[in-house]
Amino acid sequence: MENEIAEAPVNEPSAQVEEPAAALEGGEADPGAGDTAAPTGTDTAEHGSDAAPEPEAGPEAQGQESEAVVTEEDPQPQETPGDGGEASAAVERHVGIVIDGEVTAGPGVDDAQVEEERVETEGVPSKLRNVPTSPLTFTWVLGFNCNLTDSVHYLADNEREEIFYPAGHIGLLFAHIDHDQALLQGHRNGIIATASSHDKRWLATADGGPDAVTIVWDTVSGEPVRTWFETELKSVAFLAFSPDGSLLAVLGGHNQCVLTIWDWSDGTDEPLARYELDGVLGVPRRLTFHPESDRHLLVTRTTEVDMVAWTIGEGIDVTALRPQGVTSKTLGTFSHSLYVPGTSDAITTSDGGYVVLWDTDTSACLKYIKIFDSAITSACMTPDGKTFVAGGKCGTIRYFDRDIRLVGWNDDVVSGPITSISFTNAKESTFGRRRSSITALGLEENELEIPNYVVSTSHGSIVLVTSDREVTSSRQILATHSAEVRTLAPHPTQPYIAISGYSGVLQVWDYSLRADVVSAKLSDGIHVSALCYSPAGDTLVVGSAAGDVSVVDSISLTQYTPTSRFAALTDAVTHINFALDGRHFAVAGADRFVALFRVVPPAEDAEDEDSANEWMLVGKYRSHSARITDLRFGAEVTGETRLVSLGEDRMLVEYDVQGSSFANGLLLKGKRTQIEQTAIPLTLNWHPRIDSEEFFLVTNSQLKSKLYNTKTKQCRKTTLGPHHNLPVDFVVIPPAYPKPESTRIAAYAAGDSVGMMLLPFDGNPHRSMSVVGHGAKVTALVSSHDGRYLFTAGGGSVHMWSTHTHILEASVELGGQGVEPFLELMEGGREGELFADMEDFFYYAQLESQGLNTMKTREVSDRLALEHVPRVFRALGYYPTEQEISNVINEVKFSQYLETKTHVTDVDVETLVRLFVNHRPAKGLSMDDIERAFEVLSDGKGGIKLEDLIEVLEKSGEHVPEEELAKHFSALLSGQKIQDAIPAVVTAGDFSTGVLGF
Repeated sequence: MENEIAEAPVNEPSAQVEEPAAALEGGEADPGAGDTAAPTGTDTAEHGSDAAPEPEAGPEAQGQESEAVVTEEDPQPQETPGDGGEASAAVERHVGIVIDGEVTAGPGVDDAQVEEERVETEGVPSKLRNVPTSPLTFTWVLGFNCNLTDSVHYLADNEREEIFYPAGHIGLLFAHIDHDQALLQGHRNGIIATASSHDKRWLATADGGPDAVTIVWDTVSGEPVRTWFETELKSVAFLAFSPDGSLLAVLGGHNQCVLTIWDWSDGTDEPLARYELDGVLGVPRRLTFHPESDRHLLVTRTTEVDMVAWTIGEGIDVTALRPQGVTSKTLGTFSHSLYVPGTSDAITTSDGGYVVLWDTDTSACLKYIKIFDSAITSACMTPDGKTFVAGGKCGTIRYFDRDIRLVGWNDDVVSGPITSISFTNAKESTFGRRRSSITALGLEENELEIPNYVVSTSHGSIVLVTSDREVTSSRQILATHSAEVRTLAPHPTQPYIAISGYSGVLQVWDYSLRADVVSAKLSDGIHVSALCYSPAGDTLVVGSAAGDVSVVDSISLTQYTPTSRFAALTDAVTHINFALDGRHFAVAGADRFVALFRVVPPAEDAEDEDSANEWMLVGKYRSHSARITDLRFGAEVTGETRLVSLGEDRMLVEYDVQGSSFANGLLLKGKRTQIEQTAIPLTLNWHPRIDSEEFFLVTNSQLKSKLYNTKTKQCRKTTLGPHHNLPVDFVVIPPAYPKPESTRIAAYAAGDSVGMMLLPFDGNPHRSMSVVGHGAKVTALVSSHDGRYLFTAGGGSVHMWSTHTHILEASVELGGQGVEPFLELMEGGREGELFADMEDFFYYAQLESQGLNTMKTREVSDRLALEHVPRVFRALGYYPTEQEISNVINEVKFSQYLETKTHVTDVDVETLVRLFVNHRPAKGLSMDDIERAFEVLSDGKGGIKLEDLIEVLEKSGEHVPEEELAKHFSALLSGQKIQDAIPAVVTAGDFSTGVLGF
């Protein structure tokens, strides 16, 4: 992924430039002027490209896989001020060189880093192996979209043994024998439709949502060969390849019943045929080509089946198949349809367990038979077209001949509703027999040939089924969570990660071996919402959505004692955190309580010498009036254990861990501290020590990161970022890797994206980056114990990432030196009107401070007194509150105190630029903000009396004296009285148009 920086729009220069004096006075300045949104995000994942290589011999080509040649393109850095060799030097220092597919050290890169990259590419198919070009790269994906039907494809033939399945927004080619994964990346949203060609060479995937794309992949090379970026369909529901793989049929979902047929290899932007089906006749549920004709398709709907016949240039004809003499209430809704090769028959299955046999020549229903007591959830024909195979919600697979006569079954292969059945195409194989014989039930003189196949279930399993004469065997390829994964916990010393969520399964996974260590099914109905290991790794604390807290052995996953389960909270456990001494852990819940637990050693006279330590609840405290957003233990240099929590009520609360006791319960330490005025604080971390000072790193809902002194709770630094369009949901600071002195980073997740930033963060956009992490919202983010890997959860999958800090460091060097990266975030940049105004105000403020009417010689320097900074901000359209002004002054004033023991009292232009970019709102004041404010002030009535509004402005929040408020109104209204400008009952619209001039 490239780290793209979105530039803010350039303001058009006005015909007249406002007099600097008037702007500084604040009397004529428009509150919205200059208050445009600063760029808030770095890159998101790139989609596949139409520029991808086209197949040389069309889809029929079945050439041998060519040896991949790995190359590293020379970066094309943007021109930066200074020496023109700086950019290329940065690349040479941080990027290795690839020679004959092997990574060797580039200038300035140590062998350890190169070896790390070489190890991380081991096991990756050579067709997809490359030197990492992004600071975050996928290493492994655990899980798949198990509720997506017909999405698992067995890509086995005489040359390979691979299985395709989607996981979030990623497609995976899994070589299950070698235990290798190749990732197909190109989607922005979760994959919702897949299809494979009959020969298994071509694969199509589609996602649904903003910027949705449909991609055709070459499964041999792992490369995209065709991508549709923009189509009339906002969501693709179903895909199907023609028998020879040359055509792709696309059917839209979400009531967009539009069928299009594409010759995907010709590169044209227009379909060969298009037809809009009548959505009133039922929601589409499946799309299937005739196995012997690319001019005929079946579209399965809930209550009918549409036979589609099309011809280039002559349009599409549709004939409806409807059963006569029987209602959909009896049959259930239709689910699958397919042609019977070599005949004029077609088969349709239903959720009621029925199979309907049609004659497509006459459109007649020949018969319908109930073959399952539950819904039929998957159906297909064997590759030779002789056997109809159906899988049910009950987990049973049954085989039928063309007349729908039962000839065999498997009822012990899988458990759970079947979502996909996919057969191998191999006729001969080095991996074992690919065709088998099972004596047909009631037809002993005939042999039923069933190739090996893969079956998936909605319970999260993928199973390979093989047969040899009378023996059928199955091997589980993948077992994962069947519901959303909500929480992750890394082991403190071993390469293990605990995974759990709404499936009720607690899994410990070894990420070095890519294999399970142990897993356990918890009691029915238990949804795990939080996990945490003890510092020693011998204990795992499990929190549930019901508020229960269980202390279990990390190896057996069983409770230490019957009393190791606590009904600690009345609502879901949202956070669990252990103290570094291992003697305490704390939990926070949705009920806004924080509870503290302490370990009690066994009594000296205990009969059982192996008695385990017993955990007991010290007490709990409802310390917040709104949702608790974070809970963290920390430790002072003196060894004192500290515990703090953060809430949506904007309060930072510290607890007296040492003073709390079983008799007194959990106690607070000092007063609660309000750390925000309007923003909602979302995450809290203990920042690595800077010199001799310790800080809390807090991110908030207004896209800012702030450092607070851990003792005084005062804000010491404010920065814009991590740059993203959404507020940050999770932040974790991994240990330094690969060496203790290596650059520290913070990893974060926002929405469906994952990113990282270099510490200490200063607002430079090149010091952070983000990529699309999941096709759904990220629900958990943790780091491995050594800082080498990150793990994220989203939907039903867990993604493992490798971090490459040196690539992000190279991005910083390529992004420009000094103030240049910050100027990129100002409208127009260095040559823009905003920066020109800033320079004018910078010098004008110096002149004004010496007296505008004086005859004395004025002194102008490159430094501006600190007290003039807020007035320059107001002149530029940013109107900080008194608290924000205090934060700005303290940030500059104490910036060098630890080194020099003196206060900084002035700033230069570069410092002013940094302060302005970091402190001004990331997104300017909008009409929605004003409407929300009036909704609160009026208690939902929409309007507030003028006198009440004035009283609120004078006495609530930061108090504004009556005379000062009158002065502000006079300036905004050009001397007009407030009573004449707006009505007696003020609405959001009245205030915005009458006072603010929006």
